[in-house]
Amino acid sequence: MPNHHRAGRFFYYILAKTGFIVKYMLPALAVLLLLSCRPKATCGDKDFYNTEDYTVFVSKQHQKVLFQMALLNEQFDKGNPREIKSQYSRLIATCDSALYIVNQLSDYNNEREFKESAVKLFSFYGEIFHNQYRKLLELYLSEDAPNESTVDSMQAIVRSVQMNEESLIKTFESEMTKLNADS
Repeated sequence: MPNHHRAGRFFYYILAKTGFIVKYMLPALAVLLLLSCRPKATCGDKDFYNTEDYTVFVSKQHQKVLFQMALLNEQFDKGNPREIKSQYSRLIATCDSALYIVNQLSDYNNEREFKESAVKLFSFYGEIFHNQYRKLLELYLSEDAPNESTVDSMQAIVRSVQMNEESLIKTFESEMTKLNADS
């Protein structure tokens, strides 16, 4: 008789003699094991098993938006209207995509605050990119050399955006720290 048949009989004998364990304990352990393997959050086909992966994923969405903002600033410095418009379009697309992705995230282990702070931040970005940044773009591109009034208007928009953004980023970072500390 091959060894694997003897091993199988041995385990069958052990399991048969321990009926209680087989009937009740093994299924209970299997259920616990399956429950512990469940992701704590999901986004489409992506699963998150710990807070670090979850917060890093959301932070990467934020970094993509910030990167596109920096590229737009570079284009403003260079002054090429066609490139400014092109980069503005990429910024809008990146922000809209990031907001969509974060909205698709499930709450991490029923902790809503971090996700809500991220959604508020990305919604804020979407609102300013579709409105205030568009106004900045129109003001900047409307004249060959912006006059003092145009520059003042542009600076007022930038200051207003910065004040609101700072508050939202602080909340976002605070909630991220809390979520990571809780796990």
